[in-house]
Amino acid sequence: MVLAVHQAIRDNKLTTLRDHCLAYDYDDVSDKLFYLVDVRENKRYAICGGAPDVSVHLFRFKVSKRDYALSTDAGSVDGTLHTVKQ
Repeated sequence: MVLAVHQAIRDNKLTTLRDHCLAYDYDDVSDKLFYLVDVRENKRYAICGGAPDVSVHLFRFKVSKRDYALSTDAGSVDGTLHTVKQ
């Protein structure tokens, strides 16, 4: 599931951050129909820049548990989710 989110980020050019500058927090129990994935900046590596103890929220994904269909709020100013190509 996290690999599907990672691939969607790359395929849809949702961020220019390097792979190791991204962190994924996921919740697989609070919603019966979806996995929830929060994508944040990961500043633990010097190459990523910034303070290592700061992890800025970038966007979130909902991933269908039935068919792994993805939706995200990336690029949305009000948090509205839209479907993402896989």
